[in-house]
Amino acid sequence: MKSMDNKVRFISVRAIHYFILSSIALTVIIPFLWMFSTSFKGSGVMYEIPPRWIPQKFIWANYSDTLIKNHFLRFGINSIYVSLMASIGQLFTCSLAGFAFARLKFPGRDLLFGVLLVTMMIPLQVMIIPEFLIMLGLRWIDSLSSAYSAFVVGRCIRHFYAQAVFYGYTQRLRRCRTDRRL
Repeated sequence: MKSMDNKVRFISVRAIHYFILSSIALTVIIPFLWMFSTSFKGSGVMYEIPPRWIPQKFIWANYSDTLIKNHFLRFGINSIYVSLMASIGQLFTCSLAGFAFARLKFPGRDLLFGVLLVTMMIPLQVMIIPEFLIMLGLRWIDSLSSAYSAFVVGRCIRHFYAQAVFYGYTQRLRRCRTDRRL
């Protein structure tokens, strides 16, 4: 009898969980379905009361207007270009800086690394205006160069991560070298 009560309780709790999760999923999905349905409607039809989920006349030109007349493809290509350039630049500068801080001994290295750590504590919102003034001085406003250059040079936390990786790698190599001598 007790096992039957446990099964009923388990099934009822699971049913309540599924009901709550289904309600949340519908709450999230319905606006996307409405947006997709509205993308095929004319400009006056979308504000009708009562609303129609399936339009009477599908207007396929909305997609061609968006892609061609509004330069949507150009914006997509620019986004891909900026993200690739920022990623490649970050990989390049962080690897070089991390390697230099971890493996090379030069005067002022610790001070420079301390400055790097201090700049990580400055919030991004504080740096927006100085970065804008730098881009203005370089005459890079409204260019793709200004979009990715701030990401390449200005995000110090990645330099710190690269330094930590190189430092740990150096220590592991040193341990391996000393272990082989024994």
